[in-house]
Amino acid sequence: MPLSFNPDAFDKSIPQHIRERVQNRIYWLWENRAVVRHLPLTGELAGLNKLVFSEYRIIYTFAHDKDELIVHAVAPRKTVYRTMNKKRR
Repeated sequence: MPLSFNPDAFDKSIPQHIRERVQNRIYWLWENRAVVRHLPLTGELAGLNKLVFSEYRIIYTFAHDKDELIVHAVAPRKTVYRTMNKKRR
């Protein structure tokens, strides 16, 4: 599947109207994946990328060879990295 979302990717505190805007941004990312500069994370989150959307962060992986983008987490900036570190342990 080229574009997919982890079932629990969206933080439950994100209001529905913001969620829709974030989803539109993710679809934009997918459509422009070849020209977008993917921002890699470092440290314990190496191998993941981020997309900044207002105060929210979209954490994803993109495999060029498979042409596959997987959204792992969408949450406010102040909690997303801590949440992802817990998931990866």
